[in-house]
Amino acid sequence: MSEEPRNDVLGWFVGHLEKDGQEYVFALNVEADMEANGSAARKIAGEVLHGMRLWN
Repeated sequence: MSEEPRNDVLGWFVGHLEKDGQEYVFALNVEADMEANGSAARKIAGEVLHGMRLWN
């Protein structure tokens, strides 16, 4: 019996932002059994960057 391919198990969000004259480059990788995709990675990155007061 062959296993069905898994979808949404890996996601990336890569970006660059500038704030107050400083430049920031970041990359976030998410892996999980399900619902790991670029949208999930973007949400997590947004939460982290918001906590660092770099992103509204």
